[in-house]
Amino acid sequence: IDYDRDGNILSSTRYYTEANLSPFIRGKVNERFPGKKIFGVTEVCSGDEFTYHMVLEDENNWYNIKCDAIGHVSLEKKLGKADSE
Repeated sequence: IDYDRDGNILSSTRYYTEANLSPFIRGKVNERFPGKKIFGVTEVCSGDEFTYHMVLEDENNWYNIKCDAIGHVSLEKKLGKADSE
């Protein structure tokens, strides 16, 4: 939690897995990125705005995505996985 000098809450950040993600947001992510596994979630609340930053994965790639509270999902970055052989 981030506070101002008077002790008022400015923002909060939570880290969790797909199991704790809202079913609505999970559904929106799965619509846009079918077959991808949600690896981790960072939820940022600032005022009345919620933003979800997520890392998704499939066999070959990592995906950094952003989603707002009403389900607008956007791809921020796609990274290839290094070969494990």
